[in-house]
Amino acid sequence: MLFAIGTIAGAISPDHISGDSSDQKQMSPSVNNKESELLAEPITITDDTDGLDAAFEKAIRGDPAIELEQRSALRNALGLDSPDLVALLERSEFVSLGGFCGVSSALAALGLRTSAGPFDWVRCSMESILQCLETAFRDFLTFKTTQVLGGHKVFQGSEWGGSFWHHDIEDQTIKNQFLRRIERHFGTQQREHAAPRFFVRVANCTEELHLASTLLATLQLAFYNSPVYLLVIVDMQTDDSLIHVSGSSSHLIFHYVHHDLWLNHFTDARAQMNTVAEKYAACISAAVRLWAAEIIAPSREPAVHLNFQGQVVSYNAGDPAYKGYSPQGEQAGNIRVQEGFKAGDTMHIRNFGDKSHEIMSFTVPEGVVAGCLLGIRVTTAGVLHVRLVPDASAASAVAILAAAAATTAAEAAAATAVASGSTDAAAMFRSEPWIESPDIVCENNMVTVGK
Repeated sequence: MLFAIGTIAGAISPDHISGDSSDQKQMSPSVNNKESELLAEPITITDDTDGLDAAFEKAIRGDPAIELEQRSALRNALGLDSPDLVALLERSEFVSLGGFCGVSSALAALGLRTSAGPFDWVRCSMESILQCLETAFRDFLTFKTTQVLGGHKVFQGSEWGGSFWHHDIEDQTIKNQFLRRIERHFGTQQREHAAPRFFVRVANCTEELHLASTLLATLQLAFYNSPVYLLVIVDMQTDDSLIHVSGSSSHLIFHYVHHDLWLNHFTDARAQMNTVAEKYAACISAAVRLWAAEIIAPSREPAVHLNFQGQVVSYNAGDPAYKGYSPQGEQAGNIRVQEGFKAGDTMHIRNFGDKSHEIMSFTVPEGVVAGCLLGIRVTTAGVLHVRLVPDASAASAVAILAAAAATTAAEAAAATAVASGSTDAAAMFRSEPWIESPDIVCENNMVTVGK
């Protein structure tokens, strides 16, 4: 049973993690002098950039949203300003277990990300984190393919099931940095340190939630001297609430996040990341306040079976070995509202996105008239969402439609010129017959089909 608690108010060698070890079951017994010096660095590093991908890390740290004054204001707004809570935060370690970089951004926004960790800026599943912990990060810096996406060279298909979106893991300097990050957060010295540890993760999909109790038990066993807590953020839900599963450890909390965070996201990546960071920061704060009301002490409880069936809205943010984090699904395309249709009318489509074998229906949202452009999004769970394309993007998307329908080279060139430079320029319209189909659900101008 799920209980809603409340709402938001050993040294590791370079070859081992690079997949170069000749013994796949044992860590390399020695490291060279240079690497030994790296591993001998102090484990507690305050405000350490760690020589990260300089441009990327400085861009994150230089964002006004996470400057000192903003951090203080955010903490105060989220109820983390009492003397007892301040003392707890100062003596604790907060570690991102990823999903994607939103968790690290949230910890940075709160001033709780004092050093870099191995999962900060990577895509990963809960299963892949467990594999890293159980194998001492064997083959961590591995990949099968690379692809340039959004100006980044992405290293995809690692042996452990994750991908690297912000770091060139072929660069020896970057390899050394990851080695230090692993040792800093999961090495022998850290395991013997008794500071309270708060691990935070955003679930990649609802299917992985049953592993959360196992992940907590694994972390508690590893950090045997420390009070260990795990917060799992669950996107795409119908409300914002703290959740505890009956019979599970009190050190394991889930936080549901309303789907508006992703369905009504900003097209500007920086603006969206700031919004995500603030929302996740609220989740972290709510969990910390709850735990702080109890005695902060070590606890080792066996993993239990977690059953979320019927208690969570299903979603899947994509394969973390190859895809970016997209819990709302991928943009399938755009359609123009035909003459004779108005708000409240039903439109029908087929051959759209991955659901090409199905007929989909939707209600024309309020405020929409003939000629308006609608964005179509199909989630990985097969749910269809429709909304009005903002004016700033509509001209470009309409131009794409015009280019597709152009009968002359001159028309196509003119339409393509209008479309160039837009963030939505890759959205594609597939011209398919409109046919009738039943059953539509409309929620707050966001249409959902298939629930």
